[in-house]
Amino acid sequence: MLKTLSPATGRPRIGERTSIQNLALGIGGLCATALLSIAAPGTAQAQTALPINSLQSCQVGSAFNTDWTTISLFTGSGGPKIGPAYDKKTGLVYIFPPNGPSFASTAGVSPCKFFSWGAQMFYWATSTITNDIGSPPPAVSPPNSLTPYVFDTEFFYKVSNAEGSDQPSAENRQFIGQGDNGPDGVLAIRTLKSTEAGQAGGQDVLISQADSLVYYGIHTNRLYGYFRTQQANHSQSPSEQFPTTSEEVCSVLKYSRDNGLAATTQISTLIFDNLCPANATSGDRQDTLTASMLASLGGDIIPQIETAVDYLAMTVEMKTSWVDASTVADTSKYITQTHSVPIYNKLTADIWEPAGTETKELALVGMHIVAGVEGHPEMIWATIEHRNNAPNVSYPYLNRNNHLAFASDNAAANDWLFWNPNGPQTTLETLKPSARVHENGNIVSENGVNILPVNVKRFHPWGGPVSPPSHGASTPEMLATAKTNSDLISLNQDIINQINGFYVANGVEVTDPRLNYFISGATWTSDGSIPVFNATTPSKVTGSTILANTTMETFHQEDNCFACHSANAADDGLTISHIFYNLESLPIK
Repeated sequence: MLKTLSPATGRPRIGERTSIQNLALGIGGLCATALLSIAAPGTAQAQTALPINSLQSCQVGSAFNTDWTTISLFTGSGGPKIGPAYDKKTGLVYIFPPNGPSFASTAGVSPCKFFSWGAQMFYWATSTITNDIGSPPPAVSPPNSLTPYVFDTEFFYKVSNAEGSDQPSAENRQFIGQGDNGPDGVLAIRTLKSTEAGQAGGQDVLISQADSLVYYGIHTNRLYGYFRTQQANHSQSPSEQFPTTSEEVCSVLKYSRDNGLAATTQISTLIFDNLCPANATSGDRQDTLTASMLASLGGDIIPQIETAVDYLAMTVEMKTSWVDASTVADTSKYITQTHSVPIYNKLTADIWEPAGTETKELALVGMHIVAGVEGHPEMIWATIEHRNNAPNVSYPYLNRNNHLAFASDNAAANDWLFWNPNGPQTTLETLKPSARVHENGNIVSENGVNILPVNVKRFHPWGGPVSPPSHGASTPEMLATAKTNSDLISLNQDIINQINGFYVANGVEVTDPRLNYFISGATWTSDGSIPVFNATTPSKVTGSTILANTTMETFHQEDNCFACHSANAADDGLTISHIFYNLESLPIK
C-alpha cells in the first residue's frame, strides 16, 4: 500500500492572503473593457487580466462538481462516488484528472474540451495528497514549500540529466522515484541533478527582473514510466505511439502489476478488474466498492485508488519552471517547493562558473503538461503560467455581444517578474537572451554583453496570431483568433469563480495558490495525426497555433510546440517526446 504523505506545518508567508476580487483595470483596444484580476487592494496591477465582458464561450460549469472534484470508479455500475477530498491542513480541494480513455467518441470535439482538459490536468498535478476525505477542515494553514503536491510525490517521477552533465539534451536520463514510489518503498535509482538552467529549444538562460535564474524540471507520471519500461524490455511488438485507448492503458497497467511496479492491494485489484475486465486477475470480480471498504481506508484513500488515477490520466510528461522564492513579492500566491539547484560564481560580468548546488525554496512560474487522450496519440500540449510573469500585448477577443474587442495588460506596472517598464521596450524581433549555457557548464554572455535580465512580453497572447487593431477592420483569421482567445479567457474566469465559490460554499478559507495561474493555451492536431517534421499540413495543427510559455520558450515565441516536437515519420509517434528513447527503464522484479 502506498502511504499518504502529510503536508508540513505552514510557515509564515510574505504578505497577506487575499480572495478573488473583481477590479476595473482599464481600457483595451477598440472598446472599454473591465478586467478580472487576482490582486491585493492598493497593489500595482502587474497581472495578466481577464476581460470580464468576454463572450462566455467555454466554461466548466457543473462538471466542476461532477467530474473535477469527484469521480465514479466504475461508470454505470452503481459504484460509489469518491470526493470531494480536502487536504486537512491547507484546505486545498483535490482535483481528479480528466478521463483520457473516454475523452472523445466522435470527431469534431469542441476546442473548449481540449482547453478544459489542460486546466484540469494542471489542477490535478498541483493538488495535494490528502489525508482527509469528504469534509472541509475547520481551520487551514496556507500551503508551503513542503506541501506534497501530486507532481512532486509518488504519483510522478522526476527525470534526471545524464550523470555528470548539465545539458538539457543529454542522453541516458533516469526516472527518480519520489515519495513511496512503489510497493516496497523508494525505487533504487541513484539521484542525479534534475534541475537545469537552459531553456527548451537551446541553451538560452532566462533571468528574472529580481535577478533569479529560472530553473527547469522534468517529470512524468507513473504510467509513462511503466509504458517506457514495457516498451524497452518486454514488448514483442513495440508500440509506435503513446496509449490512446482503454485497452492500451490496461495493457500497461497489467504489465506494471505483473512486474512489481504498481501496488496490488485488494482495492487496487478490484479497481483494475473493473476498469480492465479483459485483463481481470480475479475470477470473483466484484462490480462495486462497498461503503465499508472505503471507510476502512481512512486517510489513504487517494493513494489506494492510484490505479483509477493512473488510468484516467494516461501517459503524462511535464516540464516546470521556477524562480528563487525569496525574489517574489508574496509567496502565498505561488506554488512553492524546496529543490536542489545549481549555483554559480560570477567570475566576471559575462562568465559565471558552476559552484555546486544548494537547496532553495522555489516558486513555480510555468508548466507544460502533455498527455495522450483517446484519438490523439500526438498528445495534447497545454501550457500554464503565473499571472505575474509578463504582460500581454494587445490581442483580439469577442465580447458578450459577439463583437470584436481588444485588450492588453498593464505594461506600466513595476512588479512583473520578467518585465521592467523602465527597461528596453523589446519587440518579438528584438527579444534576445543575454546569456546561454556553454558546453563546459559555464553561463556565458551572448555577444559580449553583460549577463542581465531581459525584458519579456507575451507577444502571442493565448497562443494566437496578433494583428493590431486598425480602424475596426477585421479578417476571418482575426475573428477566429478572437474566438479562441474568448474560449481561454472565459474558461479561466469560470475556473476561478468555480473554485473560489466552492471554498466559500463549504466554509473553507481561500488559500489556494493555484488561483494565481492560468492556462494560456493548448495545441493538438485536428485529426489526431502525428506531426511530421517539415511535412504536417499546417491546417491540422489547431487550438493555440502559436503556443509558447514566456518562461520556457521566451525567445521562440513565434513557434508552436510541434515545431520542435515532431516525428521523422508518422509511424513513429514516440519521437515527439524528446526524452522517451533516452530514458532508462524502471527496475523490475
